[in-house]
Amino acid sequence: MPPKKKSESGALSRSPESREFLYQQIATELRKEIDNGTFAAGSRLPSMDDLAVKFKVNKITVLKALDELKNEGSIYSIPARGTYVTKINKDENKPRKNSAFTVGLLSHVLNPREFGPYHMGIITGIQDELSRRKSNLLLMPAGEIHTDAELYQMALEAAVDAMIYLGPFNNALLNRLIQNGVPSVVVDYSYKGCPTDSILVDNPGGGFLILEHLLELGHRRIAVITGLQDHAATAERMGGIAQALDSAQMKMSDLIMFNGDYTRKSGYDAACTILQDHKDCTAICCMNDEMAAGALQAIYAHSDLKVPQDITVTGFDDVQLSAITHPPLTSIHLDIRHMGRIAVQRLMDRMEDQESNPTSTLISTHLVIRDSSAEPV
Repeated sequence: MPPKKKSESGALSRSPESREFLYQQIATELRKEIDNGTFAAGSRLPSMDDLAVKFKVNKITVLKALDELKNEGSIYSIPARGTYVTKINKDENKPRKNSAFTVGLLSHVLNPREFGPYHMGIITGIQDELSRRKSNLLLMPAGEIHTDAELYQMALEAAVDAMIYLGPFNNALLNRLIQNGVPSVVVDYSYKGCPTDSILVDNPGGGFLILEHLLELGHRRIAVITGLQDHAATAERMGGIAQALDSAQMKMSDLIMFNGDYTRKSGYDAACTILQDHKDCTAICCMNDEMAAGALQAIYAHSDLKVPQDITVTGFDDVQLSAITHPPLTSIHLDIRHMGRIAVQRLMDRMEDQESNPTSTLISTHLVIRDSSAEPV
C-alpha cells in the first residue's frame, strides 16, 4: 500500500488506494514532530484553527487527530488554555546504577472495586519470582482519576528498570507505553499487533469445559452470570461457552443470561433474580469463583434448595476460595501464580534480547469437579 504524501503546501493527500483516514495522517505527523522535538515536552501545540490551516482540513478532522493523541497519552488539554505535549522527565527519576533491580506493575485492577483473589494470585507469583531474583516490585495503581496523559507520564517517569502491564488498557496508550518505555510484558490482556510479550489465559477453552460439564450432566436450563462486559476475558469465556452449546446443537438463546461484574455481590444479586423468576433453572454457571460464592449465599438465604441435589453451581479460576465454600465449588483451574512467574521470566528474556520477536504464552485450563455439581433431578 503506497504511503500518504504531504503536498508542497503542507496539505495531506489521500490516495485512492489508501485506507488511512486524514485524521490518522495528521496524528502521525504530529506524533513525529513530538518525538523529534519539534514540539517539546510541556510546550503548547498550535491552535485547532492553525492546525486546520496547516494541514488544509476542517477542525473536526483536527479534533479527531488530537483525540487519538490524547488516547495514547502523548498530549493533554487544559480548558481555555490549549493543548500541551505531555512532559516526561525520565532522566530525573532513573534508578541509581547500584540500586536493586525494580519492576513496576501498572494496572487498572489495583483498586478495591476490581481487585480480588484472582489478581492477588498473579501478583503473588510476580513477587515470588522477583524475590527469588532479589528484585523489587513497585505497585502503580492506574485509577479512574488518572487521565491517559497522566498514566503515560507516570509510567515513563517511574524509577523502574522494567514494567509489567496487568489487565485491560486503552490499546493506543499501551502501545505507546511499550514503544517508548522500559522493557515490558503484558499480562492477562491481548490486542492485535502488541509489540511485546504477553501472558494469556485459555479463557475460551475454560468456557468450553465448564459448559460441556454441565451439558454432560444433563442440564439444559442453565443460567450464566457473566463478568464485566468490557473485559476481554468475559467475551473469551462466553466464546467457549458458545462452542460447547454448538457442539450440543444448542444456541446462546437457550441460556438464561445475567450480567455480573466479577464481584460476590453481583453473583448474589443475579442468583436472587434467578431463584425468583426462573424456578426451572437447574444450574448456575458463574464466570468466576467470587460470583459463584455469592450465588451459593443467595441460594441458602432465599430458598430451601440444596446444592447440588436441587441446583448446581459452578465457578471459574479455581482460586483458594473455591475449595472452602459449602459445598466446595466445581471450577475451571488455571495456575494464576504461574502467570506471574512466567511474566517475570519473559521480562528478563526481553531485557536480554530487546530485538526478539514478541511471543504470547497461553496458560492452559482444566476442569476441577467438586461437590457443587451433579445431575439435575
